[in-house]
Amino acid sequence: MKLKLTQHAQKRRKLMKVTEDQIQTVVEDPEVTYVQNNHGSPRRMFVRGPLAVVTDDSGTRVVTVIWHRARGRTNDGQPLLFQAATR
Repeated sequence: MKLKLTQHAQKRRKLMKVTEDQIQTVVEDPEVTYVQNNHGSPRRMFVRGPLAVVTDDSGTRVVTVIWHRARGRTNDGQPLLFQAATR
């Protein structure tokens, strides 16, 4: 299925240096999926590794792309991943 990216999703994709093929792979072969209703209409979350793709309820319109399991982002959009404490 061909995904349609919103303007916001395109902007995020470019900022994060993520390809459309990577987004397609996350949606087609996720490790985790769930539905959230935090912002009005239901959104589907597809997660594979550190990348998460948020779509509308149909799963075909990409609303945004985010880093999953990250504690924040650097100025260029790269994830600040949690690291195990070392002694």
